[in-house]
Order: sequence, then structure tokens, then C-alpha cells
Amino acid sequence: MSDRARLLSPAAYGALKGATAAAIQIATPSGSAEAFAQLTRVEPRQVRKYADHNDPTFIALDVAADLDCAAGKPIMARALAQLAGGAVFTINADAEARALSSLKEAGEAVTALAGLASSGAWGLEQAKAARAEIREAIAAFAGVDAALTKRIEGES
Repeated sequence: MSDRARLLSPAAYGALKGATAAAIQIATPSGSAEAFAQLTRVEPRQVRKYADHNDPTFIALDVAADLDCAAGKPIMARALAQLAGGAVFTINADAEARALSSLKEAGEAVTALAGLASSGAWGLEQAKAARAEIREAIAAFAGVDAALTKRIEGES
């Protein structure tokens, strides 16, 4: 990647490349750039560049949207939101399923934090894993909040 000054850390840009690679794997049955390229406006060679940590090219927003759609989950949207300090939650599940999911995610976050506290192992990888669980719980609760807001405001 470029040596020019950037607003985010190299690790943050690496996370975008990693999210792109993961989304490509999930987006099609074969998990290949060739298969995903058939679903969007770019050629397979370009798709591979988007996931290549040694290439300075990043995925365009419209192609990232296609990728999330093909993957059936907001992988790229979540990666971008996390870099901006935000969270993404899905709104297609019913309120009850969303509530149960949020409780499951909260339990996983509590377990991750309890493991850090009991072991005293606040190493980089453990901290990243705990943060990921917390972010998933926050996103799940934000989804419940959105569903409750709709209900309260009489939309459903």
C-alpha cells in the first residue's frame, strides 16, 4: 500500500482488505472472485485486487454493496462502520428473533469479558476478540431498539 499519509492506521486499511476477502468467500458458493465478478460490474482480476493486502486498490462503494447483498449480510458495511466508530445491525428479522439474538450476543460479550478478567490476559488478540463480541452485542441491541421504536411509533 502507499507510503502517503492516511487518516487511518495501516491495520484499519488491512481490516478493510480482510473484510473484503471474507465477504468474497461468503458471497458465492465457490467463494471465488470469478463467481462474484459475474454479479457486479468489475472483472475477476479487479475483485482479487480488492482483497489483496499488497495492492493499494480498495473496493468501490457500489461493488461493496453488491458484495454485502451477495453475501447476505453486511460484512463490508460493518467493517466501514467500525472504522467510523459506528455499528450496523440488520433489520429484516422479526422483533422476537432480534431480541433473542441480542441476548445471545450479550451473553457472548459477557463471557469474553469475564475470560479477560479471570485470566488477566489482556493481550492484543484477546482484546480484539472481546471487542468484536461487544460490537456484535451493541449492534444486536441497536436492532432491538429500532424494532421497539417502530412498534412504539405504530409502524408495525
